[in-house]
Amino acid sequence: MTATDPFQPVAESTSLLRISLLFVTTILLACESSAGDGYPDCDVSRQSQVSYAGPDSKDQLEIAIQGNPCYEASLEVSIVSADGARLYEYKARFKQHVVIHWEDSGLDGDAERLADRFLETESFGLTSDLPKWLPEVDYYEAYYQIIQISKEDYEELLRKDWITYTHKVHYEGWRVVTFDPVNQRSIIVSEGTL
Repeated sequence: MTATDPFQPVAESTSLLRISLLFVTTILLACESSAGDGYPDCDVSRQSQVSYAGPDSKDQLEIAIQGNPCYEASLEVSIVSADGARLYEYKARFKQHVVIHWEDSGLDGDAERLADRFLETESFGLTSDLPKWLPEVDYYEAYYQIIQISKEDYEELLRKDWITYTHKVHYEGWRVVTFDPVNQRSIIVSEGTL
């Protein structure tokens, strides 16, 4: 008679457990890597030289839309000075800036178009060109914007030639910001949506 190894059943069950764990891990990894299957991912970056801190400044407008799948992507808009200081920053979910349904396979194309729009058609102007101050209801009816600063601060901006930047904050909305060179910070002047 041969003696049987008392640990033989444990070794076999451990081996079976290892194989089962390896199988489950492989399945989970395969599922994770295909989580966005059927939905495009977004990896869009654009940049352009602009003047924001002052008329002669050489700042960089940077747009990034990144995420997988695309309908979960983040949008970041930054204006950075030549020395790397962040002058303005806006972060939001990308999807709220486009009308297309989140399941649409062309969402990545909309991300490309939106990034280009931030560079090409979103506008820079001057605070002296802002509309005159009106009470909140009247200003909104005229411009679909709500002034975000006091009447005194707004009227003071109208007397200055600070640079403004207007960009989308929703597929039907936008924001006007300016850079205060004295206090070295951006100011949200107005924001609104239809």
